[in-house]
Amino acid sequence: MATTSDWCLIFDCDGTLVDSEPLLADEIATAFTSLGFPFVPDDYLHVYRGTAFLSILNQLQARHGPLPVTTEQAAKAEAEMRVRLLKRMETDMGLIDGAEEALDALVDIPHCIASNGPGNKVRLSMQVTGLGRYFGDRLYSGYDLKCWKPDPGMFLKAAKDLGSRPEHSIVIDDALVGVKAGLAAGMHTLHFKPHHPDEPTPEGALELYDLRDLPQVVARLMAEMP
Repeated sequence: MATTSDWCLIFDCDGTLVDSEPLLADEIATAFTSLGFPFVPDDYLHVYRGTAFLSILNQLQARHGPLPVTTEQAAKAEAEMRVRLLKRMETDMGLIDGAEEALDALVDIPHCIASNGPGNKVRLSMQVTGLGRYFGDRLYSGYDLKCWKPDPGMFLKAAKDLGSRPEHSIVIDDALVGVKAGLAAGMHTLHFKPHHPDEPTPEGALELYDLRDLPQVVARLMAEMP
């Protein structure tokens, strides 16, 4: 029978542990507007939340017709957006309600963060909010691995590094791209939806509305598995 140390918890960062999504929505809207696309913050929050910048760009090109945006222009817009975002995160970012309570209760289970965001953004989130004490250097970034959700590769690597099999891994993610990645990896997947309760949850995933309920959900999943 699997023990606590055989399991792992894989957390998303933005919108799951730290309340940075509204800041990112503002800045990413500014970036895509500067490239000539019609884009408002709600587009990110309700359609593209958690999706990598270049993936959003490709989807916008397909939706609105190809605009004359060069690779250099796109890279410049993203870089400038990242600089603005990091500055705002230093002063305007807080924790998702219940994050510390949940992590305190689950500290004995191996855990990490796996984010589609750049590594420096994830590290700043840990520093500003104080969550770094829970995760140390167990931080995975799509930019570092060149593998972004919904591809399951980042989750599979994280679980392997933590010594867990997919069936003993639990993903907690607020974005559909992360939920899809968790399901594709064959992991127990929790669709965390405190701010978007009406968002459809993919078949096979469980819904979670409050991080304070996470320890109980994790205990139930662990008890149900051999």
